[in-house]
Amino acid sequence: MMKNESRRRSGRLARHRQLAALALTGLLTASVAGCGSSSGDASDQLKTVKSGTLTLCGINNYPPMEFVQDGKLVGYDIDLSKAVAKKLGLKYTYKVMAFEGLIPSMQSKRCDAAWSAMYLNDERQKVADPITYLYTSAQALVAAGNPRGIQTEDDLAGKKAAIDASSANLQVAKDMNKALKAKGLEPMQIQEYAKAPDAFQQIRVGRADVAIDGDTVLGYLAKQEPDHYQYVRIKDKADGSVAVYVTKGSPLKEAIAKAFSELKADGTMAKLCEKWGLDLKNLDVLPD
Repeated sequence: MMKNESRRRSGRLARHRQLAALALTGLLTASVAGCGSSSGDASDQLKTVKSGTLTLCGINNYPPMEFVQDGKLVGYDIDLSKAVAKKLGLKYTYKVMAFEGLIPSMQSKRCDAAWSAMYLNDERQKVADPITYLYTSAQALVAAGNPRGIQTEDDLAGKKAAIDASSANLQVAKDMNKALKAKGLEPMQIQEYAKAPDAFQQIRVGRADVAIDGDTVLGYLAKQEPDHYQYVRIKDKADGSVAVYVTKGSPLKEAIAKAFSELKADGTMAKLCEKWGLDLKNLDVLPD
């Protein structure tokens, strides 16, 4: 009896997987037809999905979005990307690499999508298609107690600012400097570092007065290390969003966007925001 029941369960599971694969293939084939693309990139990604695995390129040092904890890769993006893969009936693989190599690696077909809390910007949209999933804004991280009294963007005038040079925050800081100069104020002294953790460390050792980065990572870091850092919201409103990037014309764009909408509707994304300390208002980037 146990063997027969096991066979029946295995058979039902196999049929379920086959139906899920057929449904996803139909959706992605329709997406390719709908966007009128017959590019090699789209065809290759359709083959990848047919193989049953969603392969992502990302980093592992940007908490709470993706980072290593107790030897395991965790974070909001990790949980959400696994939920998307499950929603699409696919297996899941996450390849860790340098931030600046994410989109090039995707373009060279090492992965299906670049997924690592990446800002939506014009430069990336020239070479890849985005799927947005969170609002965000660049805010400030200062030493505990805020000894330099930084409360607004104007307070950044003349301060030493540590920036992750591989991220869009470098351009954000440069734009802030333009605004400061336009007001007749002294610009920040921008210090560039290869990784976000390196930039944040400069505050602890006294080499920088402030770090400019995304609200998600700064708020989380300040909560984890209140003796060293303080989060300061220098902007009232979110002024950007983060996105997953796929190759131009990829059938995955529509599939992932649909999964996002469903995961927002069923409450999954809200639960993950609460789990990782993200502002629920940041979900408003998605339609209901």
